[in-house]
Amino acid sequence: LGNWLYGTGEALFINANYGQTPGTVFAQGIALQTGASIAWATFYVSVGVMLLWIPLRQAPGLGTLINIVLVSVAIGVMCNYVPTPTAPLWQVTQILVGIAVIGVASGAYITSNLGAGPRDGLMTGLNHKYSWPIARVRFGIEGTLLLAGWLLGGQVGVGTVLVTILVGEAV
Repeated sequence: LGNWLYGTGEALFINANYGQTPGTVFAQGIALQTGASIAWATFYVSVGVMLLWIPLRQAPGLGTLINIVLVSVAIGVMCNYVPTPTAPLWQVTQILVGIAVIGVASGAYITSNLGAGPRDGLMTGLNHKYSWPIARVRFGIEGTLLLAGWLLGGQVGVGTVLVTILVGEAV
């Protein structure tokens, strides 16, 4: 349920069309460059990030695999059902709802203890291997995804700023 809700929160951002979360900026950039759907691009990005765990000796759990599949599928399905507002007030409102949904969803899947999501596992693996502070590691991961996605044509905007500021508090 947490992973499905997370994908739904991402779909709220995508359809608000007012800036994406950093991971979705990257997936959107890949989708634009390859012609893949944003759901498939999200899947590919998640698998790629999980492969970065190998040199860190991180092992995925069942929850990791569920995360990769369900978040991607939820994005693909829920983008067909969530609104696509055009007025800035409704776009920002939808983004704020998306942040709340992502916060609740993260709390749900993290506390299941079935395995970290791809970025979470990379973050904790880098922290354990190099003793880098969690906040800086996560900032580096998200910043890298954001910059690469933006360079590939992914959408950075008000939603990107709001999620960066508020999602930690939501979780």
